[in-house]
Formats: sequence, C-alpha cells, structure tokens
Amino acid sequence: MLIGDQPMSNKSIEGNSIKTFRVGGLELFQHFDRKLGLSEIMNKHKTKGGTLGEISKVLISELSVEPISILQAVEQSCQNGMIESSGKKGNMLQASYRALAIIGQNADEIYAQIFEQVKKIYHPDLGAAYNDYTSTFFSGNSCSLAKHGHSKDHRPDKPQITIGLTTNAAEPVVPIMSSVAEGNIHDSKHFEEDFEKLKQRVPEGALLVFDKGVDSENNRKMIKDAKMHFLTACKIHEPMKAEMRKHTGKLHPVLKHGSGEQVKAFSWEEDNNYYTLYLDERRQKSDNLKRQAKIAKAESYWNELDEIRRKKGTKAFHRKLKLKRKKSFALQDYVIQHSVILQQRLAPKKDMLAKLREDEDLDGMFVLVTSKKMSEKKKLKIYRKKALIEKMFSDIKSALKLHPLRVWNDDRVRGLVLLKVICLMLLSLLQMEQQELRNIAKSTIVLMLKSLTVVVQISKTGSKTLLGYSYSDKILAKIFSLKS
Repeated sequence: MLIGDQPMSNKSIEGNSIKTFRVGGLELFQHFDRKLGLSEIMNKHKTKGGTLGEISKVLISELSVEPISILQAVEQSCQNGMIESSGKKGNMLQASYRALAIIGQNADEIYAQIFEQVKKIYHPDLGAAYNDYTSTFFSGNSCSLAKHGHSKDHRPDKPQITIGLTTNAAEPVVPIMSSVAEGNIHDSKHFEEDFEKLKQRVPEGALLVFDKGVDSENNRKMIKDAKMHFLTACKIHEPMKAEMRKHTGKLHPVLKHGSGEQVKAFSWEEDNNYYTLYLDERRQKSDNLKRQAKIAKAESYWNELDEIRRKKGTKAFHRKLKLKRKKSFALQDYVIQHSVILQQRLAPKKDMLAKLREDEDLDGMFVLVTSKKMSEKKKLKIYRKKALIEKMFSDIKSALKLHPLRVWNDDRVRGLVLLKVICLMLLSLLQMEQQELRNIAKSTIVLMLKSLTVVVQISKTGSKTLLGYSYSDKILAKIFSLKS
C-alpha cells in the first residue's frame, strides 16, 4: 500500500479518527470532466435546484465502480463524503431520481454532445462501426417499456428492454451511440429506429457491420441511400443453402489457422452486393462434433421413450413426455408436438436420424455479404472483429452491473442506461489514453478504481485533513497525478 501526503488544510488538528473514502470513480469522472466538459454538458439541461452536473458526478462516480441501484449510489456517496451531511440523503435520493428522468428525456442530445467532444480530442476512426443489440431484465413489472421477448440474458420469465449499441472498429473501442426500446422489438426494427441518429454520428462511406438478426432488405436500402456500406452474415434459408452447394466445388484457400486448418472461400456478385461463401475447417470439425453429440443424445432419448411405450403402455409414455417437454433436444423439436396425441407420439427412428443429419454437408460454412467491394480475407477479418462489441455488452452487464434494472419509469430507465454507457465510454477512453491498460479487462480496471481510497484525519470539530491516497496499483496514481 502506498500513502501520499497531500495536505488539505493548513490548520493543525489533533484528530481523534482517521477514515478512508473510496474515490476511484470520482477521480475517473474528474479526469474526463476536465477534458470533455461532462458537467457543463449536463448543466445545459437543468438549471434550477441542484445542478445536473453535480448529481451526474455523484452517480457516475459510484455507478462506475460498484452500485447497481440509485439508492446504493446515494448511500455510498454519503459514506464516501461526496455528500457532506447524511441529513441530505433523502433529498439527494429524490434529486437523483429527478435527474435520471431529465437525463433520459435528453439522452440522445446529451450523448451526441459528449461524443462530439470525444471526436475533437481523441479522433476515433469512424470508417467502420459495429452495431448490435442485447436485452436486460427487470426485477419489477411496472415499466411500460418492459415486455416479454427473446431474452439474451436467458431470463424469459422476466420482462425486459432491448439496448442498442454502436461502436467504432479500432481498439480500444468506444461507444458511438446507444438506444433503448421495448423488450419485444425485433433487432431489424430496432435498427430502423436507430439509423436516423446513427447516420449523424458516422461519416458517408462508413462501413456498418452487424449480425444477421439486423439484416433486412429495408435496412440494406437505408444504408445504401445514406451513401454508406454494410457487412453482415446471411441468413441460411433454403435458397441460400442451394446457392452454397452450387459453389462448394469452387472454394479456394484464403487463410490458415495456426493449427493447420484452412479457411476457404468463393465470391460472387448479385444485385450490386458482393457475397462470399466461407468454409472454415476448424469450425467444420466443431460443428460436426456438436451434431454427433446431439444425435447420440436424441437417439438415447428415443430408445428410452420407445421402451416405455412398448413395456408400460401409452399412459406411462404420456407422463414421460410431460416431464420432458421443457427440454430442448432436437428430437423433441421434431417428434413431440404441443398437443400430444397417440398418433404423434414418435416418428420412425430413421426419419428422426435423417432430420438430425440434415445439412451435414454445410457444417463449417457461412456466407458474408457486403455492399463494398473488398478482398475475401479483409471481409472475414472485419466481420470477426465484431466480437469487440459483444465484449462491450459483457462489460456493461458484468463489470458495470447493468442488470437487473431497479428503476421502472421509462425516462429513468433511459437515463440509467445512458449513465452506464457513459461509464463504459470513460473506461474505454482511459484504455485509449494509457497503453498499459489496453490489455487489462475493464472488470479489472473497475477493481483498481474501487481500491483507490483517500485517507482523511477528522478532528473532534469535524475538520478534515487529507493525509494522502491509498492504492494498490501505481498506474492509477500516475494517471490521476496522485502523490506517492
């Protein structure tokens, strides 16, 4: 542990207690407030009462290191001395909820202004941008945005919202924009709603990269009309399967994994779009192993059900089906109907196995399509880096503890999501500034910030003297210019 000696007051005090306060989040906010003018941007949207900048400072400082609720953030800021009097806690809590609503109402404008400052100072490369969507769930049921839909958190029992995020493509990535929509909206529709804002953040000619859930004819047309380009994976429907089989014999090597497996490709043009079929031999092995495991599991289950039917009759068979209905084996998807009747109880075993072996010849294959002409190798390299935005979603959910959401008013939900995105942006900018942090996970940086504390001597009269800082890592001390 390193202790600095930065005097806070010239007054000599015989203190009777020494306390430590967590200040890592505060130092992070102040570091970028001086560069980006975060408080000034926030203050434009609230002038009466407590300034939005001061409240945002408290919330971002705490939300960036631990608490997942506004109540926890306010309580922690009281303990850390950011709010001097504990008697102000109730007022601060109400002010924080009001501030969240204001931030939510002006979320697009606030983040657009912040990102303009980011562009001026850090000059992120916006020639390519990754777009993706996720969901997060609620612990309550009173938010009108919250709907039951496809849960990417694997919590279909909970209502949820969907969150959109767009980042640049160069590491370390920073959020370009975010959005919030109802929990049952399809990704392609969500993108339609986001695109008007997105095209104001990225230049003409930019390449937008997204997955097949966003892909649609309308979205492709919107992007082209805005003089931008897209890159996405194709949905593998029957006409596409036929096209893939037609070109299988034309594949040629373009890449080689370190383990020796090759990636082969073949390209063709159609309707001014450039398609490329890829066969990844490493992925082919993985797909085949998964398929064989699924077949073995389904075959074992089929034999078990058939044995029950033959030995114990149809009633015992029906009871077994009810117990197993919630499972998602491929056999059940094929064999077991929602309205189970005697005639639908089991398909012939050969039909079941044939179903599970469908498209086995396409294992390891996928198709990428783009409106921009580029090499097969470059196209694959750009699309594979889409994992960067998936990592950003992981960071905002795990390192910054976005879920479950504990506010229920629509504007407050939007406000809380925006504050979490701002926290994510500050951590990304910190990595962009500091070379030694670039290969450190954001969750680790959050722990480093959490361990940064200030040591204060408090006298009987309440006066405070700063004795120094306590920290476990010298990197943050150097970044924030703390004396050691």
